[in-house]
Amino acid sequence: MLTLLGVSIGGYAFRQISGQYLTDWIYTTIQHPLENAFQSPAGLFIIILVCRAFWFLGIHGDLIIKPVRDPFLAAALAANGISEPMVFGLPLVLNTTMLIPSILSVMLCSGTALFASTIGFMPCNTVDVAFGTPVLLSALIGHGWQGVVVQIIGLALATLVYVPFMIIANKQAEAEQAAQN
Repeated sequence: MLTLLGVSIGGYAFRQISGQYLTDWIYTTIQHPLENAFQSPAGLFIIILVCRAFWFLGIHGDLIIKPVRDPFLAAALAANGISEPMVFGLPLVLNTTMLIPSILSVMLCSGTALFASTIGFMPCNTVDVAFGTPVLLSALIGHGWQGVVVQIIGLALATLVYVPFMIIANKQAEAEQAAQN
């Protein structure tokens, strides 16, 4: 009861001082600019960069940015794959060799999908595809056959980005193994 009274008095005082409802002020000064930023290509790449930077430090990047990202991206549904096996199996955490492909591959795949949607090749996602749906099936459900094509292109691009770095990582592992023997 006290919380409701306090919020009501605070909202009334804000309205009297500013001439605007607090919820309207929050929307126009905070939420709307953030929505525009997060739903732009630059915003997408910033989100990816921040997420991958957290992963590099050993922090689950997706979970850290989720509370900030999800409310703004709820209207722009996207099918997400599960990257944990790659992140923890390779590992990517504090692995400077894999930092560049980890960031670059996600940006290339996201940029490819954004480009395909922008030119009208791939329809926008209208279905909330369940998290963990297999790769090509998620694209088919969310975007039709065009999504499958774009996802195959993305997989090819990611593979091309990762191959040189995997070769370097293998050589580093061989050198470490030789040094131990």
